Amino acid sequence: MTEPGPFLLWDTSLTLRSGGGHSDNPTYAPSFREPSGFMALGADLLVLRLPSDGNSGYLFFTGDDRRFFGAPSVRKEQTFATQGLIKHEWTDWTGTLALHHLYADQVFDLSEQGSGTNAPVQGHVQASGHTLGIRPGLRRSLGDGWWAEGEVGFARQYFNKPLDGSDERSMKLTLGRLYAPKCSLEMALVGSLRIYDDSALLAADGSYLAGTREELATRAIEGIWRHTWGAKGRWRTVLRGSATRVEDNGQGYFDHDKLSASAQVQFESGRWTAKLTGKFVRFTYAVQQVPAPGSGARARDEVTAEAKLEYRLRPQLKCVAILSEERSLGNSAFDTYSARTVSAGLEWDL
Repeated sequence: MTEPGPFLLWDTSLTLRSGGGHSDNPTYAPSFREPSGFMALGADLLVLRLPSDGNSGYLFFTGDDRRFFGAPSVRKEQTFATQGLIKHEWTDWTGTLALHHLYADQVFDLSEQGSGTNAPVQGHVQASGHTLGIRPGLRRSLGDGWWAEGEVGFARQYFNKPLDGSDERSMKLTLGRLYAPKCSLEMALVGSLRIYDDSALLAADGSYLAGTREELATRAIEGIWRHTWGAKGRWRTVLRGSATRVEDNGQGYFDHDKLSASAQVQFESGRWTAKLTGKFVRFTYAVQQVPAPGSGARARDEVTAEAKLEYRLRPQLKCVAILSEERSLGNSAFDTYSARTVSAGLEWDL
């Protein structure tokens, strides 16, 4: 075949978003809430290099900015992410090199972030930071839709106080099968090690251990099932599940097991698209104790649900409405909260 001209090798798409809504608990506070309306702006940009001579790649940027009107503790939330990927294909092999950058200014769950230099270790806090990472990978086609892939990752996180920066190394091994168009199964083993800059380890009673530096090791097994239903492919489902163990390099104050399961159902008909998503996460801590007498080891469950409805007004313009709710139930006061968000807006595909 004749090599296509350079102008055929590149494709670009741009999506702009605008809208607003209301959150009844933007700080995820257990008791003192700051309900507030907000306005939001966002954009997605994709620059795609189509396959030629086994080479392809893309550059993707997404950004969202949310401004609250009546929440003194959370004036804004921002996320800006950029990812680039270069791919080269041989007969049965595919090599990839991915680079990514993330900036986030939002409310973080401290129990998922480590202790911080002088921060409490429970609850939520507003903070901002950058993450830079590189992830090379190698994939092998095994025939009959089967494939195996290995990835290694190196990331650097820079956070403003009270969160602490860290270096992270990770590895992921995946076995998957594409058994029909847009239908696949995947199983993955994941391991990572996060080394904090300044955070000290905590003793079993929660006190700081002077002269120490915290490290968190994570091991996980993950599974994903994607399936498209019906001859016209109007129904799509995605099921995910994972089991994770996190251990620190000290007396185990941050050691915990995490079980996660989620389901997503999407339906398309004409101009309408409806999507329902639900997720359940259970955290069980080995060493952390709840201060209240007789409460025992810390444990909590998180349940989130989201309903999204889209209607395409024109080929390049659609209206979007989203209702989401998150609830956390635990045997400690700081782990018990709920948050509901309602939003609506427009999206333009340019």
